[in-house]
Amino acid sequence: MNATDTTEQALADLSSDQYDHILLDFDQTLFLDNSTERFLDALRPRLLAFLLIAVSDWLVRALAWVGLCSYNHQRDFMRVLICTVLMPWNLLRWHAVAARLVRDRMNQPLIDALPREKPLVILSFGFYPVIRPLLQAAGLSRATLICSRTLTRLENLRVTGKPAALQKYVPGWDLQRTLFITDSTDDDAVAEIVGKAHIVPWCPVADPAFKGYYLPLRYTVEGKYADRRYFTYQILQEDFALLLLAYSFSAYYVLSLGFLLLSLYTIYEIGYYKNDHEAAAKETNPVVSDAARNFPAHPRFKPWLGALIFGGIGISFATPLYAQPLYGSVLLAGWMLLLVGVYSLFWVFNHLAPINRIFIFPLLHTLKTFSFLFFVPLTLIGALLLAAQVLSISANYLLYRWGGNLQCFNRQAARLFLFGVFAMVLYANIFPVAFSADPIRPTLILVWGMIRTIENAYHKNILRIIAEFVKRSLCHLKPS
Repeated sequence: MNATDTTEQALADLSSDQYDHILLDFDQTLFLDNSTERFLDALRPRLLAFLLIAVSDWLVRALAWVGLCSYNHQRDFMRVLICTVLMPWNLLRWHAVAARLVRDRMNQPLIDALPREKPLVILSFGFYPVIRPLLQAAGLSRATLICSRTLTRLENLRVTGKPAALQKYVPGWDLQRTLFITDSTDDDAVAEIVGKAHIVPWCPVADPAFKGYYLPLRYTVEGKYADRRYFTYQILQEDFALLLLAYSFSAYYVLSLGFLLLSLYTIYEIGYYKNDHEAAAKETNPVVSDAARNFPAHPRFKPWLGALIFGGIGISFATPLYAQPLYGSVLLAGWMLLLVGVYSLFWVFNHLAPINRIFIFPLLHTLKTFSFLFFVPLTLIGALLLAAQVLSISANYLLYRWGGNLQCFNRQAARLFLFGVFAMVLYANIFPVAFSADPIRPTLILVWGMIRTIENAYHKNILRIIAEFVKRSLCHLKPS
């Protein structure tokens, strides 16, 4: 296909006697948007839809990680399947939404140029329950729709391919007398088997679903640390795991630490946003991802409301507020005051010259790790672990600010080393009883620390490292 094709050329060929059949792509061709993204955007309740999609994406990534599927091929399919199965009322609601969308988003010049005497086929990677209502609202019910399907039967055109779908659903068509119009070189395989194909950039790339929808941690995961598996690798496997290893353990304390960490991160994230969008202007070579630059503005009040709610839930698990409501209110007020301190410290951090931020950075991470001791008991061994965390991550930041090579510094190994030194000093000189009373905790810390160190060294998940080691070992055992 020729990327320089014009709208006029494509529309003129529609009435040509050379072509008996018209074949159109749907998204960003006949429909000047992405139908899947708009369907996901229309799901209600929105929070449930967002969480289901997040779980779906995590599941597909996990399956892709073990080689069972392709993430790019299965992502949208799983999103639509899960949301239509678990939120079926939205299929009825979508008909009304589709009627509103076609008024503004259908490619009316293309529709007006379609010859009614020629068979029309819509070929799309999109989904039948999403596209069919749009075609009906646009007065194109006569068109044959070939696309991915969910519910009635499972069929994903990104896996089977558009050429195979054409041969399956319109076997009698003379493809050499077919005119194909699309917007993307992704359809080159179809272009090769039809008489003529046009690629026309009808509209800009569509906005993704949930653009501008605020949810705590979203900027951190999708903006500041985009494409780094930050939620899984950093927040769950390090930040939260660190707290579980350091603080006293019980089911209620786990829930309390989880909600309190979420509350703190909600305010911490404001600092992240201002760091990327305001403080970065003070730097000569700021490190800001494209996703962060293009992220919608951070709301002013919603983070504080979220922090208040999550903080109240977290404190209620650590302290029975129903028994002492006044005491619980005092604790919650204290927690919010602490978050104001975090916000203020981050404000100072962002307004300092970059080299001077090294003095505030350790204080920020001290609050990020030790703030929970007012609600959940901190163990002595855990205090050593948190101190090692603050020192190691501060050393990492110091190296970054001084222009050092971060690839040569394994901060996970540094934390493990510092914890080992602190623990040996504690054991030898102060409280050997601390280890004999709770031998499991230091053992878990050492195992977790070694796993994180190995992962950082190889830049791979520990399971992948083990799998590759086993595979190599088996290869060596095979007779030549």
